[in-house]
Amino acid sequence: LIPLALFMIYFSWPWLLSMVVLIIVCIGGWEWTRLIPIQTLVFRLGFVVLLLGLTVVSIYFFLYWSVISLFFWLMVLVAVIQYPSSVSWWGKPVVVAGLAVVFFPLLGSGLATIYSLPQGKDLIVYLFCLVWAADVGAYVAGKLWGKHKLIPRVSPGKTIEGFLGGFFVVIVNCNAIRKIVVMPNCY
Repeated sequence: LIPLALFMIYFSWPWLLSMVVLIIVCIGGWEWTRLIPIQTLVFRLGFVVLLLGLTVVSIYFFLYWSVISLFFWLMVLVAVIQYPSSVSWWGKPVVVAGLAVVFFPLLGSGLATIYSLPQGKDLIVYLFCLVWAADVGAYVAGKLWGKHKLIPRVSPGKTIEGFLGGFFVVIVNCNAIRKIVVMPNCY
């Protein structure tokens, strides 16, 4: 999928990339309705439509939406650290739905905002490269050296060695990726 993603980012029309982002928000929102849980088809579709509408609204209030999302990310961090005792408030349908209402529109508007910057296409590819580097580094380090569980009650397969491997690969490759993708003419 990497060649297709790169083609879409660099050579497609902005409206087509926007449609792909909205489709991703729809698919993610649809899957998220199982976590809430929403059983009825009408309510599931309504929730997805709500996410789409909020994605458009969040583009106009991107800075505010980003700041508000920081509070929700802190809530998620606290919930993960306090798991399983956090399930008493974390697992409530209104909390699960609220997180989707904040995070999915932020994903869509964030990509749209980055894409609209002068080097937006390069920055999106840079972001993808960092995520791919972290995933590969964490996977390889975890498989080769992973012995100490990171948060076994939350994700039993994750190890401290895998986390450090992902972090190390990103740090080592961050400057190289930036030179190649984002600012090749500056060096």
